[in-house]
Amino acid sequence: MKKLTTLITIMVLSLTSMFAQAPEKFNYQAVVRNASNQLMVNASVGVRVSILQGSASGSAVYVETQTVTTNANGLMTIAIGGGNAQQGTFANIDWASGPYFLKTETDPNGGSNYSVTTTQQLMSVPYALYAKEAGNAAAIPTNVSAFTNDAGYITNADIPTVPTNISQLVNDAGYVTAVGCESVSLCDLQDTLAALRDTITLLQAAIETLTNPYIESTPMVSTTVVSYITQTSAYCGGVVTNMSNNPVTARGICWSTNPQPTLSDAHTNDGAGVGSFTGLMSGLTPNTTYYARAYATNSLGTAYGAVVSFTTNDVTAVADLPTVITSPVADIIQNHATCGGMVTADGGAPVTERGVCWSTSANPSVTGQHSSDGSGLGEFISNIAGLTVNTTYYVRAYATNSAGTAYGETLSFTPGVSCPGTPTVTDYDGNTYNTVQIGTQCWMKENLKTRHYADGTTIPVGSVSSSTTAYCYYPNGNTSTKDMYGMLYNWKAVMNNSTHSNAIPSGVQGVCPTGWHVPSDAEFTVLTNYLSNNDEYICTLEQTYIAKALADTIGWNAYNFVTCSIGYDLLTNNASGFSARGAGFYYAYWDNSSMSSRNFKADAAFWTTRVPYDATEGLYDADHAYNVTISNSSATVSQISSNYGLDQGKWQGCSVRCLKD
Repeated sequence: MKKLTTLITIMVLSLTSMFAQAPEKFNYQAVVRNASNQLMVNASVGVRVSILQGSASGSAVYVETQTVTTNANGLMTIAIGGGNAQQGTFANIDWASGPYFLKTETDPNGGSNYSVTTTQQLMSVPYALYAKEAGNAAAIPTNVSAFTNDAGYITNADIPTVPTNISQLVNDAGYVTAVGCESVSLCDLQDTLAALRDTITLLQAAIETLTNPYIESTPMVSTTVVSYITQTSAYCGGVVTNMSNNPVTARGICWSTNPQPTLSDAHTNDGAGVGSFTGLMSGLTPNTTYYARAYATNSLGTAYGAVVSFTTNDVTAVADLPTVITSPVADIIQNHATCGGMVTADGGAPVTERGVCWSTSANPSVTGQHSSDGSGLGEFISNIAGLTVNTTYYVRAYATNSAGTAYGETLSFTPGVSCPGTPTVTDYDGNTYNTVQIGTQCWMKENLKTRHYADGTTIPVGSVSSSTTAYCYYPNGNTSTKDMYGMLYNWKAVMNNSTHSNAIPSGVQGVCPTGWHVPSDAEFTVLTNYLSNNDEYICTLEQTYIAKALADTIGWNAYNFVTCSIGYDLLTNNASGFSARGAGFYYAYWDNSSMSSRNFKADAAFWTTRVPYDATEGLYDADHAYNVTISNSSATVSQISSNYGLDQGKWQGCSVRCLKD
């Protein structure tokens, strides 16, 4: 799964002029990666550095900005204290009044739209030790003698090695001067050794940072653009990258009419963990300028993304019609089906009603049969009942505001009749799934949502993770998500005690209904190869850019930074009809020390029946299995072993798509 632009930092202290005065700067290095986790090589990067006093959220005593070019390894190097000062004076920092924290913000595009933030404590630095110790050494009189018979005037406390034949400190200028310990070589050496010890400690920490992707720091979070602005609401979001062992426990958007909103202002709570998210800012005042930014919190504190501003619509403005999308028809049985949609914009006035309307005639409207499924923006699911078998119906979503009623695309379906060329399938619980033919394969068009095996055996809903006990989980930890996103299953539940396989077909019925099976990784490869070899499924003719062809037009967070990503222009998704939705996954460390549903509406991860093989040991991996993953921020499909990352394995919960035998 892709990560946001990341910084791996190294602090290397400048020892220049240590013996003469406190140095005016120290070096800072960082490895910069872009949104696709690729190194930003030979690229211009904008940097803002703040020295915070007292805590990671303390007041800034010094702020500077710089623009730097990374090298061929994506490494940027700046001298802190040598940039364009925005606040305070570096030389006036009282290092003895710490602790101090270093906050860095970067714009990978070289400007001042800083999107990556990290904060870490500054440990003791050589010049701080020098300023506190050597810089405060007691002065020695200048009228001193030639070190003859001066016992009692200069002692071992002042100079470690003192001659015994010293005088009474008369006329000794040139032997001992007022600069104190600086003229005494052993005192210089002691300061130098202390500085070098501190530098070695910092370099060791830097090496550990480079070899261990997890550091003790607050999360990194960026703010996405504000969208769907109305008189009283707007959407915003962010992307969280956590380079720490401390899990992200809260994330969301905070906003205010003040330029620096914090958690003490109005804010959303949009789940936990890493990845992208979207939040709804509501209760806003018309024709008012607001400031918003994303936040993410772990046990070390709260980090914020860049601030974005927006102005709500004027209450006197004439509203436009809302914008609404019709979602695919699902769960078609003899007299019932489900549909729904998503209201993406309210046109400048609140959406007072939304739902679907249906008819046996084309272009159904709210004057005929229709459902009422709430109000406002966002997704909704509708039930269509009282249908007649073998009759073609037309359905479309609608949304109403003060300007009128808007409609989505019209779809058709026929209860009791299979989809053209492909059948429907019903599981033990009575859930009926549409299917789709892609090349030579017939796939379920929806994520599996059963809580029973085909023989009626119950699959319990889990509250913990396990690789030895079968469990299923609700996406995002919410029972209301099952109908639209299916269930998540650990690998034990998926396999139902079957032996692993990477054959075509896999031969593993597992959790699937009779006549269907859990696909192997090789069978997913058949699917991705088919898409890659047909231009209609490829974005910008880049052969690996096929994720959009698999993803549904709904059930995903928007992501407007990568043109061919799933989240970019959602309406262009789903050329294949596979209709994948971002159910996320149930995530846990191997020891259950941290468990939660992650990346809802950002990732879709599908189990396969394949496990890794260690050719060296001649063994199959007992703890990990392969899954196929697509992400709203990516254009490609990942077919990887779930041991990608030390904290994933057969104990995590993923979606299941069944394949016809």
